[in-house]
Amino acid sequence: MAIERLVRRILGRGRRRHFFVTPSVRTVRKLFDRYPTSMNIFCYGTLYGTADLSQQTIQHHYKKSVSSTNSVPVGNNMKNSDHPKQVLKYDLRSMKLMTLWGTVVIAPLFTQWYHWLENRFPPCSIAGPTKSILKKTLIDQFLFTPPLLCLFFSIMAAAEVATWANVKNEITTKLPKVYVADCLFWIPIQAINFWKVPPTWRVLYIGLMTFVWTNVLCFARSYKTNKE
Repeated sequence: MAIERLVRRILGRGRRRHFFVTPSVRTVRKLFDRYPTSMNIFCYGTLYGTADLSQQTIQHHYKKSVSSTNSVPVGNNMKNSDHPKQVLKYDLRSMKLMTLWGTVVIAPLFTQWYHWLENRFPPCSIAGPTKSILKKTLIDQFLFTPPLLCLFFSIMAAAEVATWANVKNEITTKLPKVYVADCLFWIPIQAINFWKVPPTWRVLYIGLMTFVWTNVLCFARSYKTNKE
């Protein structure tokens, strides 16, 4: 009887019960289907803000480890108090900028763009879904991504120092390298997403990959060039 109750709890009694899909997951999927823009605003705003705090934490511990490695003790009477303890202080202004970027720009823009992309290039029953996936991936990567990255560095540079020289420096020095990294990261990620990841887990998969990529964007934004 205990085994039977366990099987019923896992499989459920209804015919619409899916394997490994809990009611909370189905509720979230329904909210995304019913309110795509509002849910994307919440999710992307949280992702971008959290990724910025994550990147600040990583940079702090990296600089702390480098400084402790490079410090060479002189004599045997050196105390730990000679090295002041580095305290992590989060740049909340940077976090707010990234949160605004995720909510005001990314969420509504991504919602409309991918809705248009799905309607414009639906899966073809004759040629198979591979051709449609390839078209959408290439259009997204080479037509949509470059101006989006350009807009990102322009807005972030203008928010820090509102001068055209600063904006131009950010675009010319950081955009090419970040775009190459974007291609190397997102093209295989999207291929794996459409070919291998089940539809139930795509939201979680893309969310995790977006968090990883946002850390790269935060690092590129905070990186200081020689001109700066």
